[in-house]
This record gives sequence, structure tokens and C-alpha cells, in this order.
Amino acid sequence: RALDVKRDNQIAIFLSKSPLSVEQFIKATLLLDGNTVSRELREGMVKLLPSQEEIAAVSNKMEKDANSQTTMAEVFVSSVSQDPYFDQYIRAWTTCDDVEETCSVLSEQCRRLIQAMKCLSQSDSLRLFLSIVLKLGKK
Repeated sequence: RALDVKRDNQIAIFLSKSPLSVEQFIKATLLLDGNTVSRELREGMVKLLPSQEEIAAVSNKMEKDANSQTTMAEVFVSSVSQDPYFDQYIRAWTTCDDVEETCSVLSEQCRRLIQAMKCLSQSDSLRLFLSIVLKLGKK
């Protein structure tokens, strides 16, 4: 095995639960196809991206013996490493999701704040209260 047994199992379990093959996932990610690749799947895949050492180990194994049995995880590592920018694509896509979600939350909070400011600016009771405070302050 080119990968640590625990790591190999971790990747294999994730892949077995995925509705997509490795090839489908990679293709959809490179196309930024959010209808095919859910956010949860992208986030899970980011956690499984191989290190340079893992890529080298799998490449060495496959180069030395092309006929050797490869695990599902090794196929994943090999496939992902074919595009040198794949990890950057998926990390950037996941980050964009986070930014979009944060902007949406902030937008809603700003909308509520603007609405509250409008209500305050139109409040006769507040105007009366502030005029009293100002008069008391002048004395």
C-alpha cells in the first residue's frame, strides 16, 4: 500500500458514501457545477485532499508496478493529482461559499438595522424624549 491504512480507509469510506465517482466529482469541480457537487461533498473532499507525500507515494507505486492492485483511495489520490490546480479550485470554491453565506447574513443584518433606524427617525415619542433630554442638558 502506498497510503497509511487508516488514511486509505478514511478516503475509501468517504468515497463509498459519495453519490459521484471520483471522475465525476473532479469533472464537476473543475466546471464549478454546484448542482452536481453539494457544498457538504466539497467540504468533505477538502479534508481528504492528499499531501505531496501521499501523491508521491502513490505515483511511485504506480510507476514501479503498473499491474499492482490499487485501492480506491490510491485511485482517488492519483486522479486528483492529475490536475495541479485541483486542490486550489476546490478550496477556493468552498471559501467562496463561506464568503457568500457571510455576505448574506450581513446583508440581512444591515437591512434590519436600516429598518430600525427608519422606525427610530419617524418616532414622535423619541423626538419628544430627546428634546426633553436636550433641554435638561442646557440647564
